[in-house]
Amino acid sequence: MTKKLRLVGGAIIAPLRHPLLLAKEIATLDRLSEGRFVMLPTVSWHEDEYAALGIPFNRRGAILDEQLEVLAKCWQPGPVSHHGEFFNFDEVWLEPRPQRDDGPRLWFGGQEMHAPLLRRLVKYGHGFNPLGVPSDTDMKALTSGLKAAGRSLSDIELVGGINGNFETPNSLLDLDRVLEPLPAKVEAGFGTICFKPSMYIDDAKEMGAFCRSLIKKSDALLS
Repeated sequence: MTKKLRLVGGAIIAPLRHPLLLAKEIATLDRLSEGRFVMLPTVSWHEDEYAALGIPFNRRGAILDEQLEVLAKCWQPGPVSHHGEFFNFDEVWLEPRPQRDDGPRLWFGGQEMHAPLLRRLVKYGHGFNPLGVPSDTDMKALTSGLKAAGRSLSDIELVGGINGNFETPNSLLDLDRVLEPLPAKVEAGFGTICFKPSMYIDDAKEMGAFCRSLIKKSDALLS
């Protein structure tokens, strides 16, 4: 049984779910993974998804903000009550509780450090997963915001990804070529790098060999 691997919900479109149901699902996954579940809530760009469920697309950011408030309440002991613009309920008990007293780890990401992203990172975040390398201006804004809230940049895990371009619709990526930017990513401050194995292998039986190769090649590049 693994003791180190984390279970990451890397793009959960939170506004499409009721926060009480989402809180129960997250807490259950956190328990099953012994506190190693990570969630990256997002709002998505796909308006049709919202239309199909009758959820206002142009209010998705505000819905997410209220959901995060509800989730934070759900991680506290005792019954939960909430009265907001989108969600209203009284004296709700939620079980199971998350493994951690303060709830599962939350990552937030985006293309730029816009005000809502900064606010969510500062108030709720444990990790920042930007698209690309954040600018100096973005990092200064994050550092300043965290300091104002009594936190520091060391509280935030900087998460990055490395991807490549497929040559044909059925081709796989070349791991050596994709890994070339890895040293620059680490130099920029990324402590966690995400890979999607299905971009490199077609057979799940090759997973072990792929992971061993990935570690070996990464260590060689960073040594």
